[in-house]
Amino acid sequence: MPAPLRTRTAALATGLALAACAKEVRPARVPVDDPDRVVRELRGRDLPAGLSAPFRIKVEAPGRGGSTVGGLLIGAPDKVRVDVQTPLRTSLYMVATDGAALHVWDAQASTFYRGDDGVAALAALSQGAVQAVDVVQLLTGGLPLSGAPVLHTGASEEGVLVVLQAPHELLLRASLDARPATVRWLELGQGAPGCASCPLQSVALRLEVSAVQRVGPLALPEELSLHLVPLDMRVSLSFSRWQPTTPVEAAFALQAPPGAVEKGLVQAITEAAARRGRPLPVGQPSAPPLPVGQPSAAPPTEATQPTAPTEPNPPAP
Repeated sequence: MPAPLRTRTAALATGLALAACAKEVRPARVPVDDPDRVVRELRGRDLPAGLSAPFRIKVEAPGRGGSTVGGLLIGAPDKVRVDVQTPLRTSLYMVATDGAALHVWDAQASTFYRGDDGVAALAALSQGAVQAVDVVQLLTGGLPLSGAPVLHTGASEEGVLVVLQAPHELLLRASLDARPATVRWLELGQGAPGCASCPLQSVALRLEVSAVQRVGPLALPEELSLHLVPLDMRVSLSFSRWQPTTPVEAAFALQAPPGAVEKGLVQAITEAAARRGRPLPVGQPSAPPLPVGQPSAAPPTEATQPTAPTEPNPPAP
């Protein structure tokens, strides 16, 4: 083969290989003949028992922010662990829910935020609408609130617009892609009286998925952004190499290390929202909060002690 032809052939092969590995950027519009089918397909999708993915994360919040790396571990249907690390792989934060409790470990401050009532902790961030099983759907590009009544479904300029009735008279408004069936964006908040398809009057949570990657029959987020309005916090995640895995149950059950300062998670969220002028209307703790600054004396038992995480293990940036 002549050298110029070999060069062109190699360049073409390289280009095809890169294209095959590239993320799937959202199309401008996907024609939809049956919007109800898209909603049923997304609600009925099957997730593997476990999923893991390394990520790059950027956080923007009043008075603090930055970008670094980490790893996500999911145990369907309602278990999540997020490890946020420095570029040198030392621990910064861990967030874990086993479906019942939700705890946060701040390694820099040596503070363990205890949320034994995970429902109350998530309620404080979502005005009472989101539970652990919904967090799994949010992080994997699915549609949360699986049992919520559908108030509106119709074709839109982006694909499919669906509106669900959320708890506490809230609405969840989402734009879906038809092929593959995934969430393009969603908002949770107060709707306009008498108009289910109208834009929300106030928003507590907004999520956007701008790019996806295929894992078998699934389309999982590659670029995801989340705005937690009560905390005025924006989180952007860039995932790589989603992989099915077999999660260990103990990975989702954090306990405070000996000597850590313990605080109530719901109390901390409520106070942070109040400082930003966004008091929480619902989602108050169902049990008295822990005294602020209480040290933990009990060592971890069968749960995971928040030290350096071992699963998932993100790649070097």
